Amino acid sequence: MKNYPDNTEQLSRRRIERPDGTEAQVDFKVLPFTYQDRAASLAIVYNVTERNAAEQVMVRNAELQIEADLLRQKEQEYLEILNGSTEAS
Repeated sequence: MKNYPDNTEQLSRRRIERPDGTEAQVDFKVLPFTYQDRAASLAIVYNVTERNAAEQVMVRNAELQIEADLLRQKEQEYLEILNGSTEAS
């Protein structure tokens, strides 16, 4: 069995349509090799739909946390301004 260089093992990402019509995201790689003196290929497919959805949720949560921190900072600044103006009265 002859193996080919590792650069043929690059992952590719695609959207596919399942037989039931729903979409899925997959990472795949195709590994060419020789078996019994004949060219052959092995395809490995990973369903990454749920992982990608979870990553998107994590990114959005991080964005919301940053936004919440900025709002808390602004709220603190406004409270300090208000407290300063009531003390001056």
